[in-house]
Amino acid sequence: MQSVCGRIQATVLQARGLRSDGRHPSPFCLLITGTHRDSDGTGFSTEVQRDTNAPFWNESFNINIDNPLDVIEVEIWDGEDDRILSTPISQRPVRDCLGRSTIEISALSDKRAFEQWLPLEPFHNGIELPTLPTSGEVLVRLQYNYVAEWDRVYEAVKALDLDEGERALELTSSVMSLFPSIPHIMSLRAQCLLCLGCTKDALKAASSIVTTYPRDAEGYWIKATVLELNGKSGDAVEVMKLGIAIAPLNKKVVECYHRLKNKSTSDLVYDEVLKAREQFERGELQEAASVLTWAVERNPDAYLYPLYRAVVYVAMGRVGNAVRDVARVVRLNPAWIKHEPVMSGMLRKDSSLSKKRWFALKSRFLVMLKHQSDKEAAEVVPLCKRTFLKRQRTKLEVVGPEKSIAMRSSDRSLLDAWQQAAQKIIDSDIVLPLDDTDAQLEDSVELIGSKRKWLKNAAKQKLSKKKKHFLVPGGMEGAIVGEFAWWGGKHTSRKKKLLRWFLLKPDALYAFETRPTAKTNLVARSKVELESSTRVALVDDEADHSSEAGFEVRIASGAGVHRMYTDTRNDAEQWIAKLEEVIHRLGGAGDVLQDSGSGLEESDG
Repeated sequence: MQSVCGRIQATVLQARGLRSDGRHPSPFCLLITGTHRDSDGTGFSTEVQRDTNAPFWNESFNINIDNPLDVIEVEIWDGEDDRILSTPISQRPVRDCLGRSTIEISALSDKRAFEQWLPLEPFHNGIELPTLPTSGEVLVRLQYNYVAEWDRVYEAVKALDLDEGERALELTSSVMSLFPSIPHIMSLRAQCLLCLGCTKDALKAASSIVTTYPRDAEGYWIKATVLELNGKSGDAVEVMKLGIAIAPLNKKVVECYHRLKNKSTSDLVYDEVLKAREQFERGELQEAASVLTWAVERNPDAYLYPLYRAVVYVAMGRVGNAVRDVARVVRLNPAWIKHEPVMSGMLRKDSSLSKKRWFALKSRFLVMLKHQSDKEAAEVVPLCKRTFLKRQRTKLEVVGPEKSIAMRSSDRSLLDAWQQAAQKIIDSDIVLPLDDTDAQLEDSVELIGSKRKWLKNAAKQKLSKKKKHFLVPGGMEGAIVGEFAWWGGKHTSRKKKLLRWFLLKPDALYAFETRPTAKTNLVARSKVELESSTRVALVDDEADHSSEAGFEVRIASGAGVHRMYTDTRNDAEQWIAKLEEVIHRLGGAGDVLQDSGSGLEESDG
């Protein structure tokens, strides 16, 4: 039993807007700390207010606090059946809970009176999920007083929020000498170690909590968090199974368990998809298709996996399967076909008297929708080596292996552009769409149960190191201000320049509006083809350095002159070195010039 070092004077005032279910409930309010919840304590209950969804209680309680990092859980229950009052909380039916809200005690550390309407959230016990909607809010007033030594605990929490791991660790260690048997303070120390990147020490600290206090759920949560950051989601799930068996009503534990369980499956699928990409690049098409089929079955709501499989099917010559997969992609994510396609627009189909349809060239497919707002593809034609184009004056027919689509327009130049774009795709090598690891990383850093920025930063650092191999060898990327002659849109503070994310691949430089992720469909805003004749130059104009111009990297290719701007000379030289390396591999000299008089004159673009 911990010594009581704090006390909260809590007053439950009233509630409003509670769920009715066709009749007025008979609500009562329950206050309980997370520590006592784990031990199935009874908490503090108000009187039952009969037949109302806006009860008024105004009842006060003194709650002893022996854990400075505990939480206060506020729950509203329906007391229509008197037997619920004598039933242990863990055995009460979920449907009888009208909602719950949670307050972290550390948020009350300023010792000021706290009075606020708290929105109610669904309640579940880790086994039985809520089936009825939750509505309403409850008004509570809290006054927190505690011993002076706990100030260092709350200072450590604030230091963690500011990513000051060393200071947080120092404060936590000094508190542990005074309160050596509070698992939450031991957990705080493990979190400090995580913030400093000491994952092995953090795992040892978390394991010692589980060993020393096997009935405390906090140890299981922090151990699972450390395992997750080390890429061991499966082991983290097994740890949380033990935690949820001990504390089935702990909100943090329950949500963490369900999230990890889903993420473990997603990580497994994602790793297999990476293998499928490698198999495709090696020409093992049947193996890649089999792996992607497994991925589609395990994650049927993801649109990228059937898209990859459709491209593999095109390479295999199974165009019928590819068409069905593309139709599935459009159905799952209608925005995919509309987000920066190669070509798109309203054209007449078949005859000059037919209605206009919306056509789009995307990836290796020509897709037709009856209306641009449709969420179903009317027709799909893969663009492969067996596809050919038939052109008449006002008609362009795309003849695929199994079906064809005819497009008509009185604007011949428009049809010329469509024909050139389609032919370029047909003649190009079949490759899987661009991909990146940000979407996986974003999902991984949403650590339920902790809103602290440092923990998300630790996850990003750990996972970004793990996934670096996914970039093309020799590639380089970075957020750099750049300008292409044909770019438009809102400008940044740098005059006539746009902030873009550049990604250097073995044959081209891509520019994205933001860092590319699966959620933004991975479509480059612009692309510079690198050739053996491409030349790069660092324009070192001292007169411009007093302004916001930065250091200019100028790239001259067959398509014209393009420019990038960096904040430092070192960044510019790094980009030039990488560009020169790529150009050398393509067989060019990749001359690097040191002044603007190098002959790289700007084109009209």
